[in-house]
Amino acid sequence: MPYRRATVYYSTGTGNSYRAAVWSRQTLEAEVEGPLLASLTEAKPSQQLSASPDQLLVMVMPSHGFTAPWTVLKSVCRLPRRSGAHAAVVATRAGVKLGRLHPPGMSGSGTFIVALLLALRGYRTRGALSVNMPSNWFSLHPMQSLQSHRQITEPRR
Repeated sequence: MPYRRATVYYSTGTGNSYRAAVWSRQTLEAEVEGPLLASLTEAKPSQQLSASPDQLLVMVMPSHGFTAPWTVLKSVCRLPRRSGAHAAVVATRAGVKLGRLHPPGMSGSGTFIVALLLALRGYRTRGALSVNMPSNWFSLHPMQSLQSHRQITEPRR
């Protein structure tokens, strides 16, 4: 990875996106010295983001109504323009375990809208990813056991 600096911004409601942001930071630690992890509400992007291609910005957010939350969209629109800086977008989505099945959740348009907004701010989006996390949409999905949550979030071997 050609990055010297990395910043992981996250927005979370139930903690799933925070957990995914921590995983992202841990993954980056192997390649980048001291990647920054910050909540979008506490972020200081003008001080934390450079316009260099050796800077990576990772945006982690929950899926909300099959798209990005309004607070995330507003925050992305307020990011400083950074021509050529690289970015990645990660959305968490409702994962469930139904017997032996682990159907994927649906993040909808969220990652694509955020990637488009980042492009309009000058960032070069290098990837978009959706990550299954335990569902908290109980009016649609049945309540899941702790064992099911672990099976959704722990790496499969």
